Amino acid sequence: MSKEDTQKSISPDINELWNGQSYRHLTPEIVERLNNLLEFTQPGDLREHLLEIYHSYILRGYDSLPGNFKELADGVQMLLDFLKLAQKELNARQGSEPNCSDN
Repeated sequence: MSKEDTQKSISPDINELWNGQSYRHLTPEIVERLNNLLEFTQPGDLREHLLEIYHSYILRGYDSLPGNFKELADGVQMLLDFLKLAQKELNARQGSEPNCSDN
């Protein structure tokens, strides 16, 4: 998927689906871009890649971790949990086997 594809305007279908829903942190554009991301890569694969990068960062440490490391770690964990849930939901919808571990 090209960068231009991810930056095109919101499709009319997504606006119809949105139709009056009230989500504090989501907009139709955010949902559309998340959908584009999930069409590009499976959530389980993205989760595994992020875990690998994150663990490499921790192992190297470069003498010390940042002062706000707990906040960073909490944010990463929330993202990883979301990706795990997203993969399970997609698997259930598609009737397929899990694509990520239970880490």
